[in-house]
Amino acid sequence: MLTFGLAQALLADGDHAGARRLLEELRAEHKAYRRNEASLLFARALELGGDSLAALDEYENLAATGSGLEVKVRHGRLLRSLGHTTQARAVFREVVDHAERFKLAHEEELSWVKAARQELEQS
Repeated sequence: MLTFGLAQALLADGDHAGARRLLEELRAEHKAYRRNEASLLFARALELGGDSLAALDEYENLAATGSGLEVKVRHGRLLRSLGHTTQARAVFREVVDHAERFKLAHEEELSWVKAARQELEQS
């Protein structure tokens, strides 16, 4: 779907409002299309556009569905930026524990595990 790709490009180019608008259209017209990926992109557009509370809600909904480590790390980072340090640390700890429990080997997942470890070291 071109709309999703265009939204990705707009977000990468810094047009958070444009990406948000396209993703809202995509959700309205094609609710199930790449649902988790579109929701993550939408959360990022909200966060980068300054709507932290709506982004937090979006990340929390995604995290509840088990949408992956990227969602959890981004959620934790937003929690920390909003001053919720204890909750953020718990999210980062959950990512690291998950990786250790399941012996993750996928390179993309490992990059998010590394990010979670770095976040734990910094806080």
